[in-house]
Amino acid sequence: MHQYIDHTYLKPEGTFKEIDTLMEEAIKYQFKSVCIQPCFVAYAADQLAKETVLVCTVIGFPLGVNTLSTKVYETKKALEEGADEIDMVGNLGYIKANNYQAYQAEVQAIKALCQDKILKVILET
Repeated sequence: MHQYIDHTYLKPEGTFKEIDTLMEEAIKYQFKSVCIQPCFVAYAADQLAKETVLVCTVIGFPLGVNTLSTKVYETKKALEEGADEIDMVGNLGYIKANNYQAYQAEVQAIKALCQDKILKVILET
């Protein structure tokens, strides 16, 4: 069952100490991934290179209202730095305004960058 858990630390005041603890726990309990802020992706990818724990990061977090070009840049950078999974916060405003075309374009653009890597879309409601 643990292989389905994303062990997460997304607090803005987090430091390498908290990320180290998160990774240690993920290894100990055989969690699927650690989900962390983008600034820690390269570090976590390096530390977990010989482990089965994946590195997941958030894009457009926490509100999802970043421009598409910002989300594209964030995603490219995270993948370059070793992210195995992307959790993108979708633009809730698009959905509330029935602008499904813009929402779909956002998801498709990020998925195209992720290719075979997992993309999860989060709705912060």
